[in-house]
Amino acid sequence: LAVCFGPFVWLTVLMALFFLCAAAAMMGSLQGVDGVLAEPEVDRIRNTYFSSVPMAVLTSVEVLLNAFDYGEMVTRPLIRSSCCQASGYWWMSFFFVVKILALPLYLGLCVECIRQKSAELEKEVGLRRMALDGLTYE
Repeated sequence: LAVCFGPFVWLTVLMALFFLCAAAAMMGSLQGVDGVLAEPEVDRIRNTYFSSVPMAVLTSVEVLLNAFDYGEMVTRPLIRSSCCQASGYWWMSFFFVVKILALPLYLGLCVECIRQKSAELEKEVGLRRMALDGLTYE
């Protein structure tokens, strides 16, 4: 699988940049006027899950791994709020993109790498059998 290491690295770098941009955008959308939001529930979400870029990225990774019930704790309160509905819908669409589109890329890349390596090994085994039988490959 060393042949396919390059695409995994590039896809991982792309996903890391995607998570960083999403975290920064989410933090920016939850800032409110003078750093104070009108609703205490949204302020609690911001302080708990999006207080800094590393914390926002950690929250994104935890959601990706289903480490907590983000629907009840983040998404629904944001969508129900009057000041940050757009943030809630943006958060929901971000994870739709990550879970429905990006994760299958990793799986597809892994399957393709295994398929390529299998074809290479099959060809090599065939050549060895021919060599053992005294045949040449032309």
